[in-house]
Amino acid sequence: MINMINDEHDDDNLYEDITEALSSAFDWTESNEGYIYWLEVYDALQSGTYDVLRADQKAAEYWWNDDDTMTNEGLNILKEWASEATEEKTAPLPTDAAERNPLPTDDAERKKTVLFSGFFAYFPHAIAAVARHSYNGSKKHNPDEPVKWTRSKSNDHADALLRHLMEKDYVAVVWRALALLQEHIEQQMAKKKTKKYFWHDDSDEY
Repeated sequence: MINMINDEHDDDNLYEDITEALSSAFDWTESNEGYIYWLEVYDALQSGTYDVLRADQKAAEYWWNDDDTMTNEGLNILKEWASEATEEKTAPLPTDAAERNPLPTDDAERKKTVLFSGFFAYFPHAIAAVARHSYNGSKKHNPDEPVKWTRSKSNDHADALLRHLMEKDYVAVVWRALALLQEHIEQQMAKKKTKKYFWHDDSDEY
């Protein structure tokens, strides 16, 4: 469409650069692409960002049809992302064997996880009281089933914790605090898993 140098090398028909050629070669308003399209190209050529503009245009062509509806490729990617996000949000417990095990794999760190001497030996009566609280709560929500934590029921842990604290029901306070901590740890694990899926370990790139 743009002929910067003709066969006869007529100096009158030569352009100093591509932007001058683009501005003079044809009427932008009468082109199929339209005036705005060529104005963006012109500005990008002048500012040295044409590669960025073309990358954006290619991305738009991949994601969107001419009638502003999303392409099948774009819809499939969104469905895949939504499915993965839903699975992570609704999964009650980690499914990977390494994630189900709360103990660290490093020997030195494992020795610091003093479950008996640093927890059971400290609070034997409190632990027993919380265990009984779990049993009673499970039978309240699931009377004919084995003891289990039904997370969909009474999950306002922070508000409930403060209510129990005002009532000096310390067993319920501890149970709610443990529930908050457990869910917080699982959320952090899910974030790490999501980051690992979307980002490379050694950079901030996808």
